[in-house]
Amino acid sequence: MCAAKKKEDSSSLGGAFVAGVINVVAGGLIAFCVLANTAPQAYSPTPKKDGGPPPPLPAGVWYWAGAVEGGGDWRGQEAAFLAGTSPLGLADTDLNGWAQEVFKLAPAAAKPGAGNSTAAPNFAATPGTPNFRSYFAKDAGAGYFQVAMPFSVQVLGFNLSVLYQARGTFVSGAQGPEFVPSYSSLGSARVPGLGGLTTMLFNRLAAEFTPADAVKKYAGAWAKYNSATTQDGQLVLAHQ
Repeated sequence: MCAAKKKEDSSSLGGAFVAGVINVVAGGLIAFCVLANTAPQAYSPTPKKDGGPPPPLPAGVWYWAGAVEGGGDWRGQEAAFLAGTSPLGLADTDLNGWAQEVFKLAPAAAKPGAGNSTAAPNFAATPGTPNFRSYFAKDAGAGYFQVAMPFSVQVLGFNLSVLYQARGTFVSGAQGPEFVPSYSSLGSARVPGLGGLTTMLFNRLAAEFTPADAVKKYAGAWAKYNSATTQDGQLVLAHQ
């Protein structure tokens, strides 16, 4: 029994140590990127008169936001999602309409992520309204999902506004599709992908943006899906 107790204590200490290291590394990376860089350049594509695609994205770090207005009622898509409809196509306007409503209604004392934060000392993030975009990259011949997280950050005594972007794809996970970023940036700085830093930073910031009520409401329905792909500007969920 004593041996089992010691093993359990050792596992707990090991987990706490790993979590502490992750927070320190993520916090340090965020602090460096925030203090050393400026906001990314906004990109608003102008469709060609012949109906062709907009010009390619110039070099550098740009922000191309997903559409917020012009779609249908996102509540209808929410009901279909909770009912387990498959396949289910969620347009950018559906996801961003939901985000606008959820983050608008969240009271200041209970902003999405409040109470779930594992922020390291000298670092605190207050989330804004996230933005989602699904698109097909012709040069890569693949579809990608983009998540943009604007937030106000207090780090090392500085108060700054920062935009975090992540682009990637989904893989099947035990609790439903899991987003795996292949590219991310903080402000105008690209985050290096070595050693899993891209995924670690995304998970670190996503925790700040996760509405506790939404987790309770949507986790069960999300777990029923095992496929999430981007097709024709939509995030398509399906049972396979």
